[in-house]
Amino acid sequence: MALSSSLYLSEYPEKSIRSVVQILPRTSDFMIYNDFNNEDCKPIFFPERVKEGVAGILRNDLRLSHVYPPKQPTSYPLYAAHFSASAVKFGLLDEDFIYSFTRLGLQLSAAKSFKSRARSKEVGAIGAIGACLQLITAGSVFMEKHFAKTDGLANVIAALEALRVKNVVTHPRGLELLEVGSFNFAPLFWLTFTLENH
Repeated sequence: MALSSSLYLSEYPEKSIRSVVQILPRTSDFMIYNDFNNEDCKPIFFPERVKEGVAGILRNDLRLSHVYPPKQPTSYPLYAAHFSASAVKFGLLDEDFIYSFTRLGLQLSAAKSFKSRARSKEVGAIGAIGACLQLITAGSVFMEKHFAKTDGLANVIAALEALRVKNVVTHPRGLELLEVGSFNFAPLFWLTFTLENH
């Protein structure tokens, strides 16, 4: 149920983020106060506040999804993973914690800014599915902005295959995503990255 719900909602993050990215430049001169109760509070430009707010919510949600298994079935961690990838894809965010979530999900070494304190099997499966959603949503952008400088394409593809071999994901719909990542997505990922950089 959780994964199905996330897939049914899959088009909405991109629509929302595209709208925000189009509107924000028109508000570049708007100043707001973060805390009206604090006399020392300084104004901040509205676009900057929006990005900070979105990043703060996503940072918390992605971190928690790698630390604690959900108490009940929910698509929220997967929605956050997809939303974060869409934010990178359309240029709203470019934050290390987003790539760290992907690396943890792929079971690559994690960045210092985003460490997991608990690694249950359920948490590992959610992270793996979330990473697949991110790469399917914005794989070539992730490669250009992050993985080309850290792990490289071959290691990302190998990590996807290792998740399948180790049976990290057991949910049928999750396995479908992993198959897309491991087999169908790899050559497309490589071709897209090659075309975009030549």
